[in-house]
Parts: sequence; C-alpha cells; structure tokens
Amino acid sequence: MKFLTGLTTSTAVLSQLEEEARGMEFVSGKGSRKSQTQRDWEAKNALLKRWENYEKMLSTMGGGRIWTAQK
Repeated sequence: MKFLTGLTTSTAVLSQLEEEARGMEFVSGKGSRKSQTQRDWEAKNALLKRWENYEKMLSTMGGGRIWTAQK
C-alpha cells in the first residue's frame, strides 16, 4: 500500500480513502459503468482490508515466533 499512497499505517490510508470518497459518485448495478476513479478506490480499499486482516493475524500469532529446522 505504501507504493500506492506513500503512507505507512492502515489508519492513515483509511483516512485518505475516506477523504477521496467524499468527492466521488459511486455507481453500481446493471447498466451503470464505474469510473476509473471508482475502480482505483475499490482496489485500494480491498488492499487495505487485506492489510488490516494481515495485521490482525500477526498480532494473534505474537511477535517472537521464529521457525527453525529440526535436526
């Protein structure tokens, strides 16, 4: 996400996406075509959700997990 937005925290990305959404008109349904801006926003939002899920899984696993090969 950093390469798309330059931001390094999920909360900063979320606030930027909310700001972008304020000026957009979202369309959906049959017969409506999404603008490129809406497609880009939806892609960023999907990446943000994946990032938040990843952070949640990492916090569940804990910090000091190191895998070592057993002999």
